[in-house]
Amino acid sequence: LQYYLDDKKFKNTMISIWLSMMNHDKNVAKGKHDKLIITLGEWIKTTKRPVFLRIGYEFDGWEWNNYEKKYFLKAWKRIHNIFRKIKVENVAFVWQSKGTGSNQEVLEEWYPGDEFVDWCGYSYFHNPDNEMITFARKHKKPVFIAEACPVLKDKLGNFYANLSNEIEAKQIWQKWFVPFFKVINDHPDVVKAFSYINVEWKSQVMWQNNDYFKNVDSRIQQSDYITNKWNKEISESKYLQPTDSLFSNLNK
Repeated sequence: LQYYLDDKKFKNTMISIWLSMMNHDKNVAKGKHDKLIITLGEWIKTTKRPVFLRIGYEFDGWEWNNYEKKYFLKAWKRIHNIFRKIKVENVAFVWQSKGTGSNQEVLEEWYPGDEFVDWCGYSYFHNPDNEMITFARKHKKPVFIAEACPVLKDKLGNFYANLSNEIEAKQIWQKWFVPFFKVINDHPDVVKAFSYINVEWKSQVMWQNNDYFKNVDSRIQQSDYITNKWNKEISESKYLQPTDSLFSNLNK
């Protein structure tokens, strides 16, 4: 993360941190990692820019995160309280679901509480639902689509999305990007931020054998068609641009 802070290209960029507690939620809840939490909090203060902190992101990803509810909730509150004690004031606490399959009852059960959550978040890949948007509206919280990129499914059940293929890219725009931006445009009262993952997934070792992402290349710049469509969309006035006045404008 410090490399981004040191790179002038990103001087007006907010930071989104995914803080995994996989196999450690109990230890965090019991205070065994307090020193690490304090170290992270002190570093966040040095950034002097807005930071989204996604604690235990995709908490309802039962298949890969394996969080235990009672420890997840205790861990979340412990991190929140430590940050408040050491006066980390430039952080927003983001509670992020996987984006599919968790109804309102499940979300309520796993919710740390209004006083401990600043933003509700969810992942937007293949067929996300609107449960988190409904939940956030009910709790009067803004929504951060914290992870997003096209992932489609073919007739054989294989996941794919290759923006390096111009023909495929045009299809992906209609099948994924159009619905994605429709969610943003249809829910302006709650959807206030999103983070797009612009990467060739298989270039990272951890995804090369992952059936969900190994055939996904979501790099917008690989397609002139997608690039033009994307630039037209994000040039609209509802999107904040990375100017020198960005951080101060966030408080208006």
